[in-house]
Amino acid sequence: MALGRTEGHTLSRFAPIAWACQQCLALARHQFYTNNPTQPEYAVDRRTSLLATLTLLMGAGAVGAADKTSAQSTGGLKVTVLYGHPKSPEDFEKYYFGTHMPLVIAAKGGKRTETSKCPPAPDGSPAPFYRIFEVWFDSQTEMTAITSTPEWKKVVADVPNFATGGITRVVSKLD
Repeated sequence: MALGRTEGHTLSRFAPIAWACQQCLALARHQFYTNNPTQPEYAVDRRTSLLATLTLLMGAGAVGAADKTSAQSTGGLKVTVLYGHPKSPEDFEKYYFGTHMPLVIAAKGGKRTETSKCPPAPDGSPAPFYRIFEVWFDSQTEMTAITSTPEWKKVVADVPNFATGGITRVVSKLD
């Protein structure tokens, strides 16, 4: 059985474990990249991250019947931040993982976060966006409460410090 969405269901009771795993892996990527600037931007690639999360969840007994999450049953929300291509990708990456993402982790909130980098199109042309960040919330009320905290306001205020290609923010309701 696959973890995550399976026929419209999600392993909701294990979301805190998955969130903690994501945060630990994000911090590990950040620390490795910061301490090894000559290495690729990810110390732990996506496949390794997913396998580590799966291993931890299986160890916690998380693989089982899927439950419908409150986000799905109440129409949860996802905030997506699309980063335009920066003037200096190297400076963007260093600041993003060295300064910005630690602020996001410290802010806490949202039931899941994910960051990804957009590869070029198959024909070699650049992707429309450079990087994507996503955070999921159970409800509008939860999103408003979390994003109103001083910690989240600090995260938002930090964006102009590195996003030289601009951002597009999209809030979507989960089906």
